[in-house]
Amino acid sequence: MRRLLCLFLMITLCPLLSAAAEEPGTMIPEVDLQSQEQIFESLRPLLELTTAASVSQSDEAFAFQKGDTMPLSFAEAVISMAPRYGIDLTGQDTEEFLASRYAMTISQVPEAKEDTSERYTGLFMLSCVPDPSGQEIAITAEVYQAPRPYGEMTDEDWLSFVWLDTVAVMTLDQMEEGGRITSLTYMPTYFSDDTDAFPTSPEESDLSYLYDEQYHYSVPYPAEFDEANPEITQDGLKGELADGSAFLQIRREDKNARTLDMMTQAWLVEHQDATLLSSEIDHMQCVSFTDGPRTGMWFVAESDDSFIWVCLTWDESVHPEYLEIVGRMMSRLVISDDQQG
Repeated sequence: MRRLLCLFLMITLCPLLSAAAEEPGTMIPEVDLQSQEQIFESLRPLLELTTAASVSQSDEAFAFQKGDTMPLSFAEAVISMAPRYGIDLTGQDTEEFLASRYAMTISQVPEAKEDTSERYTGLFMLSCVPDPSGQEIAITAEVYQAPRPYGEMTDEDWLSFVWLDTVAVMTLDQMEEGGRITSLTYMPTYFSDDTDAFPTSPEESDLSYLYDEQYHYSVPYPAEFDEANPEITQDGLKGELADGSAFLQIRREDKNARTLDMMTQAWLVEHQDATLLSSEIDHMQCVSFTDGPRTGMWFVAESDDSFIWVCLTWDESVHPEYLEIVGRMMSRLVISDDQQG
């Protein structure tokens, strides 16, 4: 089975920057894999039910953010599919269940209908990271479809098992009450073994992607750099906007016995004003710095045998949106260890 390293930044960069200013170099303790799996398993029924209801929509998978209005078709799918995903709604108030499990406005209360789904939509956990308070959590999981759950598959079932070539990204709050999903988005897995189409893809016109099929990685970057015809090399990408207001570099390097800490320390030594930001991700570190009048962010991710690092500097008066964009760049950076190079 392919091993996908999907790096997800749960907390926005603005709080990170303020926290780092108070305690430079402080790293939030990482959550070990066993703890992540335990949390994920406790939430699996709700997560898989939500994903199944989302992808069952007729036109495209339903994605949402906190405060959005819940479509009736999605609500109907959740209620009808609940027993299939191990959630017993007998005796429960439908509207109360939806309100307690989804941070959306309920437009209409659905009636229970027959579950017509023929496939089981399941999730294979990639990361499950709570924030330090334990009240919020960020989850990334690869989506599959099969006759039954992954752990219950028979030899015959594997003949019709498919990955849907997408990663579900969900955030939840109120963990002590069993979890309430605050957002659901999707991003494609560009290096999957399958070719099955999925009915949704990121619609973010402000991001472009650098893909490398030989080393199996994809890195998003501000789409404005496409107009500047960035230099694409064997090792990555480099470019500067025509007005000089921003500079971007993406680079892949072999590890050569170096660790993630060694890579980051080397950058900190070269940039005396740099600050190591707090991070909860085992395989990613991030540094803020200044480059003359520009704001700078540098982050590095690792796979088994390589590093991918990204450096973006910009004039805040021209690109005030770049701080938020860097957060999405980090959350959507994907590395696979199934390299064919």
